[in-house]
Amino acid sequence: MPRNVWTRRLCGWSSVLLLLLTACTPTATGPSASAGGSAARPIGGGPSGVYPKHPKPLPAATVKAGASRAVTTHASWQTGTSITAKGRDGTTYTLTVPEGALLSDVDITMTPITGLAKAPVSGGVGGVHLTPHGLVFQQPVTLTVTPKGGVPRSTAGSRTAVLAAGSDGAELHGYGLATLGDTTVTLWLSHFSLYYVGTFSPGDLETILLHVPTATDGQLAQDMFGGEDPVAVFTAWYNDVVEPALRAAEADLDLAEDATRVALGWLRLVALMGWNSTLRSSSR
Repeated sequence: MPRNVWTRRLCGWSSVLLLLLTACTPTATGPSASAGGSAARPIGGGPSGVYPKHPKPLPAATVKAGASRAVTTHASWQTGTSITAKGRDGTTYTLTVPEGALLSDVDITMTPITGLAKAPVSGGVGGVHLTPHGLVFQQPVTLTVTPKGGVPRSTAGSRTAVLAAGSDGAELHGYGLATLGDTTVTLWLSHFSLYYVGTFSPGDLETILLHVPTATDGQLAQDMFGGEDPVAVFTAWYNDVVEPALRAAEADLDLAEDATRVALGWLRLVALMGWNSTLRSSSR
């Protein structure tokens, strides 16, 4: 399809998305702190005053990877794909890519991680580095972590949670787009990065929350990690990131593809995590 036709269609889709999202999204002044997110938050420059925040990333962690246990598979854009790797300690990692998540075929590699040194984490369950790093999906994929001995229970002095970072351990931040069960941890991913499940002391959590990743989607994930109200977080991110991107795409066709991806990613995560009805009801 010629590029100008493709971008015009994307721009048209962006306009439709803008109307649909505006209809179901309440106006918000940003997430209010909860008991889990008491650390001070910088004020952002978007319409809601939440995003983007002034970046203050954590120092880079040292990644300890188990390269010998890496698994690579060829993923087709036409069908769904599943890939599984096992860490040295017996922890199993399963990545599920649904049909329609990829725009083209790609080779996916999952490398188990044995530890993160120089990071605010007290204990490690384990994690993976997913490549091609930064690969973006048209709809969320899931990463299921199954520790051999089950998921460590959170206590007053230790919380089990998830971190994300760049391939080199930079831009380490809390990742709250995850659910923890007794036997598995499930992460919802919109792009490839490094993900690590660990246990954190109150001091670890405070250190993480006093820092701010550079990317706005990382800021959203960290606010969720910190216990902010999900509806307020996603509403603020729509107001400060999604809607401005769609408005900009209406004026510049070169921005339409990225804007549509951002909007669809937001909409799919809202629906996937069950907040769409809450957002609609709060807008009435």
